[in-house]
Amino acid sequence: MVREYDMIPARRLFVGISLPQEYARIVARLQQSLQSLGCSGIGWVPPPQVHVTLCFLGQIEDVRLKALIDSLAGIRSKPYQLCAGGGGFFPRNPPFRVIWAGCTTGSQETGKLAATIGDRMVRSGYITAAPAFTPHLTLGRIRKSGSAPWELVRRAIDKQKWPQFIVDDFTLWESALGPEKAVHHVLETFSLADSRGCL
Repeated sequence: MVREYDMIPARRLFVGISLPQEYARIVARLQQSLQSLGCSGIGWVPPPQVHVTLCFLGQIEDVRLKALIDSLAGIRSKPYQLCAGGGGFFPRNPPFRVIWAGCTTGSQETGKLAATIGDRMVRSGYITAAPAFTPHLTLGRIRKSGSAPWELVRRAIDKQKWPQFIVDDFTLWESALGPEKAVHHVLETFSLADSRGCL
C-alpha cells in the first residue's frame, strides 16, 4: 500500500563547503596516483564534486525547503582560512569504507561552523541529532571487493600539498542518487558575513 506521505516530493540534501577549482585538479591527480598504487574496487568521487560536508540532512520535503533556506541564511561567522592536509580511512580499522583527505589549517573553525549548523538544524527539526564531525574531503568509497596497499595509500595522501583558501560562504546541495554515483546540485549559497541574520 502506498502511504500518502510517501508521495510527498522530497530531496536528499546536505550542507557543505565548496572548494576552489585548484582542489579539483589536485584531487584528480591524487586519485590517479592512488590508482597507480594498485587500488581496486574504489568508487572515486568526481573531482568537481569533492567538498567538505558540514551537515547531512537526508530527505527533506519540498514544502519545507524555503523554511530551511531561511534558517541557514541566518547563520553568520567570521571568514577563515582553510587548507587540506593528511588523511586516512573511515572507519579507522579495516575493513575500510572511505578514503579521505583531512584538514589542517581551519579545522577548528570548520568544526565550530558544523556545530552551529547542526545545532540549528536540530532545533528546527530537520535532523534529530548532529553526528560526530571530522572535517574531511571524501576521495573515494571502497566497495566490498576493494583492495589496495593501504599504508602506501595513506603515505601518498599525507604527502599531498594543498593550497590555502578563504572560507567565506557555505552551500546547500541536493544529492541526486544515480545508478553509479550521486550527482550534486547547488540549491543555495550563503555568505558567512551576510547581514540577513545572526547566530
